[in-house]
Amino acid sequence: MSPILLIAVGASLAPVLCSAQSQNTIRSEVDRRLDAVWKTMLSRCGDTVVLQYEHYGNEAYLALKNAKQVIEFIKLTDADRLNGIQANVFATVKANVARNYNQGWSDWRMTNITLYSTSLTKHNGKWEIEENWYYSNIPKTSLRQPPACSSVPK
Repeated sequence: MSPILLIAVGASLAPVLCSAQSQNTIRSEVDRRLDAVWKTMLSRCGDTVVLQYEHYGNEAYLALKNAKQVIEFIKLTDADRLNGIQANVFATVKANVARNYNQGWSDWRMTNITLYSTSLTKHNGKWEIEENWYYSNIPKTSLRQPPACSSVPK
């Protein structure tokens, strides 16, 4: 499958599709679903995205700068359309600067983190969502609810 569009615009999503009506409808639906996924794990505190997790029984945090969602709309084939597929979207959350908190903040470091990806397929009017957690330094099972910005250590 070949991509028809790739956009990286932070937490705000602005994909473009073929027809104006389907563009607005699909865009709105994708925005809503991806924002919901984002908000189950991450808090945006100013220009920093923060993830809270448990590390050997202690509360720990991962802070990210320059975090963005990269969204790719996959071009549908004739077979896809005949099978009722209305949209195929692949999105990832990436960052290139990070630091950890575990009883104190580490220094900021340059990195190339891909936290997770989400595949969204609209099939016969219903969205199917598959999430994949990639950041192996923090097991997904150790994730906590997104922290309130006021509770993140300074």
